[in-house]
Amino acid sequence: MFGPKKTKLQKDLDILEEMADEMSSYLKSKSLFGPMGPNRPKMTLGGYLMREHRLLALQSNLSQDEQNRLLKARQTFENTVMAWVVATESKAAQEIEARIRQWQESIRDLRENAAKHWPYFKTAVEARVMLHVLITMLSNPPFKINSELVGRVAALDQAFFASWSSDASRFVWDEDWAAAYPAAEFEFLYGKPRSSAIK
Repeated sequence: MFGPKKTKLQKDLDILEEMADEMSSYLKSKSLFGPMGPNRPKMTLGGYLMREHRLLALQSNLSQDEQNRLLKARQTFENTVMAWVVATESKAAQEIEARIRQWQESIRDLRENAAKHWPYFKTAVEARVMLHVLITMLSNPPFKINSELVGRVAALDQAFFASWSSDASRFVWDEDWAAAYPAAEFEFLYGKPRSSAIK
């Protein structure tokens, strides 16, 4: 017998727990995109932090047992990164570089052919959300953020918004997640490209 279908948030929690448990091995490894099980995303700090942000913001939608699991996973993660501060910093900086490249490509694709690439934007914009959570983490002690990386993200944002029509009523992801991403802070998740081909 199959149980009730899991919500996206419950799936996030399952993945978060696995990532928290594997974080120590991941930080010691040379891989930026660590392998996980079948039907799972690649293991990265940004992937963990993106889900943690969402789960914390929306934890009232979880059962008490699920909230307890979230707390335990967070404690595991915090203990791991505090024990591996330098490795965490290094891995996060590497991922920021990779996500900058991904986001740059997505901006270029939308500019060249918005109609063709718009259907894939929901996935592509994950790179920008991960940049946000990675920079947020590195901006707080004991970590340090490379200001040059922050400047590059700001320059990309300028390029992005030059061809983006912001609209606080048009959230690009599942509406259930909107409360985790206020438009003032995550403007790139609200709107559509400035193209007559996009309805």
